[in-house]
Amino acid sequence: MMRLDGGPWPDVNAAAIFLRGLVAGEAPPLSPTIDRQQLAAWVEARDLGPLTFARYGASEPALAVRLQGDYYRAAAENELLLSLLTEVLPALTAANIPVVVLKGAALASSVYADPALRPMSDVDLWVRAADMPHAAGVMGQLGFQAYLNQQRPLAWQMLNRGEIQFLRPGWQNGLVELHWSPFEGDWLRRTAAVDDEGVWARRQLLSVGGQATSQLSGEDMALHLALHLALGPKFGRPALRALVDLGMLARRGVDWSLVWQRARAWRVETVLWLVLRLARALVGVPDEELGRQGGGECRHRWLQTTVSPQSVLAGQELRGQWRGYWLLFGLVDRPQDRARLFWRTLWPERPWLDARYGPRASRLRHFWQAVRFGEL
Repeated sequence: MMRLDGGPWPDVNAAAIFLRGLVAGEAPPLSPTIDRQQLAAWVEARDLGPLTFARYGASEPALAVRLQGDYYRAAAENELLLSLLTEVLPALTAANIPVVVLKGAALASSVYADPALRPMSDVDLWVRAADMPHAAGVMGQLGFQAYLNQQRPLAWQMLNRGEIQFLRPGWQNGLVELHWSPFEGDWLRRTAAVDDEGVWARRQLLSVGGQATSQLSGEDMALHLALHLALGPKFGRPALRALVDLGMLARRGVDWSLVWQRARAWRVETVLWLVLRLARALVGVPDEELGRQGGGECRHRWLQTTVSPQSVLAGQELRGQWRGYWLLFGLVDRPQDRARLFWRTLWPERPWLDARYGPRASRLRHFWQAVRFGEL
């Protein structure tokens, strides 16, 4: 029988039954032929250890023993990060800076019954562009220091609506990121039409540690998860956790007709189609609209070959590979946007060059790095 990534599953159907059980909270019985040690290593590598421990702790003692350390480690790390959040939020509120909590902190606090079930590595906050300088000053007053990556200069982050990372000196796990937008990056800026103002207006109440703040609406969060999965890890190893997040969010209630409506308006329909196709196959996200999407065109058939349930289960990595770059072109909805993305990837705009490399940077320098090193 075929094994996926050295994992315990004989086929996709067996893995899907397990993943759907994690999402639904039903914990279907595991086959005696599944190696518990292999399963534990597999779920730990995909940040699903705590959730598996919670679902199978009572029925699978051998598996529980192997995963309990992962659960308690996630509980401690999440508690630390959420304590940082409850420190940062009042300071920003006092400075009249509204924020939206994103990603893991929002999911752990609203979608999962126990925050420890959704491992986090940092805290992500959306701050509007006009408030960003003031917010950075508040972070400094709280003892945080900005970390600026030379490969991702501040001017380039601003242009692409990225983030500023803040670290508290001496802390091993205390990263807070302030984002200009939940929907960031060259791909979206050059090919899509995201309505940030509409997303901000639709934000919903979130309580963290007894403090009132806000998060994305369920429909906007679904789009955020889909776009981050496709454009960030490019359906690599973090993909399963993101699909489980999507499944957990769907159980809370999502109006998929609104999600598709926004995806069409934003020109990200292909991304949503591919992500929900995987989610339906692996975690059971119900979406009647999905059956009417995709058509039979060659590009969509190629996308299904490049990214499949099998490749996601195996943890296929496309980041830093030419196939990953071609995937990004294949995900663009309109041919004219695909052509623009291809051209500007090789021959960027002057503001992009100045932000990335410094004033009066040569386009030939970027072209040479793109061709020789694949730095796209």
